[in-house]
Amino acid sequence: MINFIIVFPVILLLPIIFFFRWGILRWKDTSKSYQAKKAVWYSIISGGSWTVILLIIVISKLIGRATWMLEMILFIPLAVIISIVSIVSIVNAKTTGMARLDKNHSDNELK
Repeated sequence: MINFIIVFPVILLLPIIFFFRWGILRWKDTSKSYQAKKAVWYSIISGGSWTVILLIIVISKLIGRATWMLEMILFIPLAVIISIVSIVSIVNAKTTGMARLDKNHSDNELK
């Protein structure tokens, strides 16, 4: 049980880092296209939903509540749905207008 308590929050950090990092790096490029704005906002909302789940687990463990699994049954499907919508939006933005933005972004990093 201790391994699950330690490993599960660490696994939850992966989507939080991915979605927040992607959204923050593309934040300044959102003025260029509607698809980019939508992808960035969905990405940030998805990162936020996984952060809420992580906070629920940590706070539940700190105050000693044993019902955090019931809360996870409610929140994890919601976070998964939001993440799927976010990934679809990111892919859609990359195939439409964001590909140009990524090229410009990588060109600026090379300079």
